[in-house]
Amino acid sequence: MMIAAIFDALVDPFVGQVSDNLRTRWGRRHPLMYAAALPTALAYFLIWSPPDFLSPSALPLYLLGCLLVLRFCDTLFELPAVSLAPELTSDYAGRTGLIAVRRAFEMGGGYLMVLAGYEWFMRETANGGGGVSSPEGYHMLGLVGGLMIFSTILVSTYSTHRFIPFLSSPPQRKLAFRDFLREMKQTLDNKAFIIIAAAGAIYATGVGVTQSLQVYLNLYFWGLSQGQVALLATIQIPASLLGVALAPVLVRRYGKKFTAILFPALALTTTLASPTLQLLGLLPEGSALFAYLATEAVISQVMFVIGVATVPSMVADVVEESEVRTGRRSEGLVFSADNMARKFVSSFGVFIAGLILTFVAFPVRAHPGQVDGDVLNHLVLMWMGSITLFIGGSIVVVSFFPITRERHENNLRILAERGAPLPADDGALLPPDEDLSPRRI
Repeated sequence: MMIAAIFDALVDPFVGQVSDNLRTRWGRRHPLMYAAALPTALAYFLIWSPPDFLSPSALPLYLLGCLLVLRFCDTLFELPAVSLAPELTSDYAGRTGLIAVRRAFEMGGGYLMVLAGYEWFMRETANGGGGVSSPEGYHMLGLVGGLMIFSTILVSTYSTHRFIPFLSSPPQRKLAFRDFLREMKQTLDNKAFIIIAAAGAIYATGVGVTQSLQVYLNLYFWGLSQGQVALLATIQIPASLLGVALAPVLVRRYGKKFTAILFPALALTTTLASPTLQLLGLLPEGSALFAYLATEAVISQVMFVIGVATVPSMVADVVEESEVRTGRRSEGLVFSADNMARKFVSSFGVFIAGLILTFVAFPVRAHPGQVDGDVLNHLVLMWMGSITLFIGGSIVVVSFFPITRERHENNLRILAERGAPLPADDGALLPPDEDLSPRRI
């Protein structure tokens, strides 16, 4: 997984630069997005359905090959798709709302797959069989997941197809590879970008640690059943939607930097409170404990989503900041470089989680309820220290972000004076029967 993530991170800037400079009758973004649908879905399916004839030594190579294809093809969709946000609206808070909705579907889809995994594909049987450690359900998970990936990529791409004539178009030119690299350096040599990319990278490390250890925390430390874990995933879907609804409102009122600092800090504090109280023996047991954890999950999820929706919107504001300096709109390159930084270190987060499990001597093929209490306590303490270091560190770095609402609006004025075409400034996508002149969009 770490090798695949590093490969993905290295590929991202080149895909972003290609997306920024592609000239077709379907624009810069959409050809890559359409092309990604089938191979992404197929690679996802194949991961969960390895051929029976593979030897133990060949199986890791098969898995790595599937992961490399999956990561690359997913990048062909993900980067052009997220790069559409600053093209579709220049509104300071409107971008946050647009990206927040995108994050809500991303998280909602993830939680639905967790729910389906625990309650459908890997459901525990009455005789103790099944469950996440049983391989039988993964084939169907891959098939259903692949079909979902294929359909959602096509729906998402087709739904924005009507805006192609009114999106930015690069000038027709030929670039040598040296010029290609020089433009990348010029675009990314930006203080605001370096700060927000570093903050996202540090945050992604903490998320990588948490995601890798979440199943251990839920099943072993908290002693939850698979049904309870599925229920936690279910209630976090409406919590994510609430965070999405609140993010643009808070950004409009308080600005992006304040929002991106305060709410992740509150979420981190809330998340750390639960294991702290449990280690001190202050939490109840049984159904009361689950009710407490469910409440904490909803509160922390709302606040985390507010932050997760706000930070990519800050990345979008770097696009105009860079254009003022370079004269080029480079949405794809800016987002791809941000992705590259996060993917590099998120793989490091997975690696850290593995080191933690090794350091605490977590037993192989352990069953819930049969792991030594000291092992679990050490696991939780190291997890708490890790997320405090990384997520707390990302909050500190965000505090140095220089682009305010006023600076963003000044960048827009400078570009307008130069005659640069800009997206709509009202935060709303325009229906096809409205005025879609280049000046308006």
